[in-house]
Amino acid sequence: MQRIRCLSALGVLVAMLLNGCTSEPPVAVVFRHSSWGESKGAVAIITNTSDAHLHSCELKIETTTGKTWGPKVFATTLAPHAAVEVGWMELEDVLMNGNDLITIACGDSGDLRVRVPTGS
Repeated sequence: MQRIRCLSALGVLVAMLLNGCTSEPPVAVVFRHSSWGESKGAVAIITNTSDAHLHSCELKIETTTGKTWGPKVFATTLAPHAAVEVGWMELEDVLMNGNDLITIACGDSGDLRVRVPTGS
């Protein structure tokens, strides 16, 4: 679990460096296994790292097989320093699997793109 969090944090840092820090939503993303088992994919834990409310937060998935799902609003409002978990139940049975590309945007922000670590 600790390795997954480290890889997730590294993915966020790389995404910030590639996209420019000012345009991304102020969120941190870590992943965990679904409580329903590995067959249900990964769950993203998305935390608002700012002191402001974030609005209309959306998530999009690009799978390793080339399929795209979303964007879907996962939080109409995300309070300062609050976290939300997004997995197969919130995504209407769509699974996040290792190496899928997740894109997160809130309001007028740019995109934060993070790969789901393998083993998630």
